[in-house]
Amino acid sequence: MRNQANLMLGVLFGAGLMYLLDPDRGRRRRALVRDQAVHGGHEVEDIGDGVASKARHLRNRARGAMLEVKNRLARELETNDSVLEARVRSHLGRLVSDPTSVEVSAEHGRVTLRGAAPDQEMRGLIEGVQEVPGVHDVISRLRRQRSKG
Repeated sequence: MRNQANLMLGVLFGAGLMYLLDPDRGRRRRALVRDQAVHGGHEVEDIGDGVASKARHLRNRARGAMLEVKNRLARELETNDSVLEARVRSHLGRLVSDPTSVEVSAEHGRVTLRGAAPDQEMRGLIEGVQEVPGVHDVISRLRRQRSKG
């Protein structure tokens, strides 16, 4: 039985060699086999690139979720009031046109804003202060300042 299997393998191998080494059409047949092998290699690369891309995407999503949880836990920890006031003051320059007109005080994560701010900047100021890490609540004691002009 084993000898017959070896004989069949030898016949198939010889027929394949005759097919590829044929003097008339062998060159074309070898080129087709080579082209198909190259194409198959590219297909495997594309699959590999897709898998690598998905793996990178999942890794980034997992990292983002981990950092989000870490950030939420850090926000829940009590922040020193003076540090919180300094954080809010540093953001004021991006939130209002005249940050010196706004006074900031903080107590246990609750920030109180006093002073004056232009009408059109009031909403953005309060929303921006709420986004500062460590701020749990914002109390606005601001006066609306009419825009000049």
